[in-house]
Amino acid sequence: MRPSVLTLSLVGIWLALSACAASPTAPRATAVDPGPRLVPRADATKAARAASAVKAVKPADGHADTHWFDAEDPRCRSMRHALRCVAGTVVRIGVMENPMTGPTACLAWCATGAGQRHGEYRQTLIGTTRAGELLRGRYRRGRPAGTWTTWTGDTCRAAPGPRRPGGCDSSRCLSEESYDTQGLLDGTRQVWSPAGRLVLREDFQHGVRAGCYESFHPDGKPRLQGRFAPGSAPEWGTLIKVPLAERAAPPVEGSPPPARQSVPVGVWREWYASGRLAIERSFDAAGRPDGAFCFYRPDGTRIACHDLRGGTGTLIEYDEAGGRMERLPFVRGELEGIRVEWIEGRVARRQGYRRGQPHGVNAERDEQGRLTVRESYRDGVLHGACLEQSFNSDGSREITTGRYCWGNKCGRWTRTIPSSGFVEVEVFDARGTAIAGWSRDREGVLQEPWSAAAERRKDHQKCLRALAEGGCCDPEQHPPRGARMCINGDPGR
Repeated sequence: MRPSVLTLSLVGIWLALSACAASPTAPRATAVDPGPRLVPRADATKAARAASAVKAVKPADGHADTHWFDAEDPRCRSMRHALRCVAGTVVRIGVMENPMTGPTACLAWCATGAGQRHGEYRQTLIGTTRAGELLRGRYRRGRPAGTWTTWTGDTCRAAPGPRRPGGCDSSRCLSEESYDTQGLLDGTRQVWSPAGRLVLREDFQHGVRAGCYESFHPDGKPRLQGRFAPGSAPEWGTLIKVPLAERAAPPVEGSPPPARQSVPVGVWREWYASGRLAIERSFDAAGRPDGAFCFYRPDGTRIACHDLRGGTGTLIEYDEAGGRMERLPFVRGELEGIRVEWIEGRVARRQGYRRGQPHGVNAERDEQGRLTVRESYRDGVLHGACLEQSFNSDGSREITTGRYCWGNKCGRWTRTIPSSGFVEVEVFDARGTAIAGWSRDREGVLQEPWSAAAERRKDHQKCLRALAEGGCCDPEQHPPRGARMCINGDPGR
């Protein structure tokens, strides 16, 4: 007699409660038979021996701080039957363990005989009471394709919430996104909080943002809304702070980078957590500031409005109390003039710009108004005199002076601590290489001067003595032509 639907439901609930109550200890990854492989019969014994050893390989799936093993944990065997691989591919099983957090995860994917991922991919958390699916997606010829979904991995939570497009359960779902045939984000990407509330929704076209962008406060109220379009306008990042998109799909070596960039277009609005409007910004079709930029206090009163046309005009950004934060002069969408930043009403930085690049003097001050940096730029590159100061808690001051030559340190650089008498001097060539120097310690004792030329002569003399005694020279000792060279500590040619 076949079991009824009610009986199956009760069994499923009992299994879920048992999983929640259990607290297994995460064992170490052990090597077992990794499953059938496409190998000739004559090589079956060799393949079986190779499969019996656990071998650590390069961290996979973008988890740089994890230990990943190409082996099968006994707790992951069930995943072998959860995947449906197409003809010509086999199921591969892996175990991933994070040394910081402890729990291990089962990885399963379909791969061709050459090892290229092609077909389904899944991750499942194991080793703790939190056991559930973490990530699901598909690969096409080694690149992520189609819809990828991430979950919290917690099956011991409240009843599932409403279903999302694509079958995403919002009570456990963390993100859902799609990829094109090149492995680039394409379509709508959605992110939920652990509580199940939507926190981000954005549109992509072949790896770049294009379309609607919406982010939300933790209670679900809107935080930032606007639209993106393909284009290139580097200055918009100073006006709208949009985080980088974090891919759910594991990165694949050799995936092409996005060929285009995106810019904000139309009206963008930002709200306080209370739901009141905070900032309203306007951009033209090229991503340049164009129209009204208005700022509001939390009580709804307006702080100020600035009008920019065709990317030209001066924009001042304000905090919620009405204090100035930043002054941005634009000409045809590029910074042109003096950019000023304030912190709690004090000028923290003044930087000159020309055609969107730093040009002229950059001066920075700390919270007490003391000068900390004064340096010069030319067409976006450090060039000219430089002064750096740091102030210690004991009242002492450290001063560094020198010059830059097209981005490299050049000439004489001096570091001093006036209160102690410490002095350190270094001399650099035009390529930024230190060629000489000397120092005087806190007691006023002059340390032995040094120079790159003198060091090369010393190394060369050591090399000649080693050759005279039948030894070898290190390549860094500037050996004469045809001299015996040391290879891994042993003499060679």
